[in-house]
Amino acid sequence: MSSSAAPASHVAAGIERQLALEILRGQRAPGSQLPPVRVLARTHGVTAPTIQRVVDRLEAGGLVSARRGSGVTVNDPERTTDLSLLSLRLEALAGEPERAARLLADFLELRRVLSAHLVRTASAKIMAAGAQLVACALAAEKATTTAEALEADLAFSRVVVEAAGQSAVTAIMHTTARLVREVAPLAEALYGDRAYHRRVVKQAAQAFGKNDVAELEDVLAAWDRRTVTRFRTALEGCK
Repeated sequence: MSSSAAPASHVAAGIERQLALEILRGQRAPGSQLPPVRVLARTHGVTAPTIQRVVDRLEAGGLVSARRGSGVTVNDPERTTDLSLLSLRLEALAGEPERAARLLADFLELRRVLSAHLVRTASAKIMAAGAQLVACALAAEKATTTAEALEADLAFSRVVVEAAGQSAVTAIMHTTARLVREVAPLAEALYGDRAYHRRVVKQAAQAFGKNDVAELEDVLAAWDRRTVTRFRTALEGCK
């Protein structure tokens, strides 16, 4: 699509995404240089200012470093990027199911540890939102589609973190929401088996009601392991 056929912001976003995926896939190695702005502009049929905006956004995301007189250097994503690029990293690894599964497992473990932390440190605050939590849990149990289960689960998580009032955990919740909405195989891996998900909701609710952190961690860990296996299997089926 030419720059005249779509808003400049959309064109820039498309170029940014393409370059980001190339970096995340290793097609542009750490330490290498991006072509000069004028060359990239000519290659993509856009203006130099559009490419400069792309470079600025790539730098803000930690994928490149721009230095006056030294050009634009590709960074090592493992060392310089944060959770904001997690969904794009999973997409970049779609052709490498094992690596994608390991990355997902690491994130789910972080989410699980933080969930247990909330129960340990803010259970009273969370229990005060009991009516909302029950409504979300019932919605999750009644959900008949993956999309309905996804939204019910995100609503439950939102009530928990807002009741706890811990902004760092809220950031993780936002990352989770973005992941499950943008990475289609993940939503299916988490919620596609409706009978299993209903059991998880009941087991987690029971553990939470007893304030049994160890039991809650066991329930969530089993769900996470199953999710990672289903996610890896889905990616392998797409190869």
